[in-house]
Amino acid sequence: MITEVKLEFTPAYDVEVLNDFPGTSGSRVLYIPPGSPKGGRDGLPVRIKPTGDAPWIGIFAFGTQSGVGYRQIVSCPNPDEICVIAAGAAYVVNVREPTICNEVSLRSVSDVRQVIDRRILLFADSVSLLAWGDNGLAWKSTRLAHDGVRIDEVRHEIVSGRGWDPSIPGEVHYRVNLADGLVIN
Repeated sequence: MITEVKLEFTPAYDVEVLNDFPGTSGSRVLYIPPGSPKGGRDGLPVRIKPTGDAPWIGIFAFGTQSGVGYRQIVSCPNPDEICVIAAGAAYVVNVREPTICNEVSLRSVSDVRQVIDRRILLFADSVSLLAWGDNGLAWKSTRLAHDGVRIDEVRHEIVSGRGWDPSIPGEVHYRVNLADGLVIN
């Protein structure tokens, strides 16, 4: 499965998705979570080289047992942070202190957008949205649909999209304020 890398926020590191478990490459290997060298779950291997510091390899735990699911790596508003999504599990890690790791509190991330002018990462799972900014969690929306939440557009301080609701025929559409995560009627 291909892992897309998007570095729209300017990062203070280089990043490379590894095709295989790194073995003994001379770089420090950490399992994320919890940021430990002692072992962890199977995951997505990623080599990270912070500017001016030694490289390290993170094994980012998959959100599913099979390892199948949404994968992407994006830069964060904070240039010393990286976000790795491994089969739906999303982690924001400080590249200089990788033991400082936050797991994004969504069931299974299915989309992420870098909203440069608001300085946030915008995550979607099957039912809601979550915004992550310079200082961590900015907001989490209420339930937007029963399943299949998708981000269609981010424009003029509003994120719009759709999802599935069994009580109505077709899809339900939503609009959310990017400043606070509140639903706009």
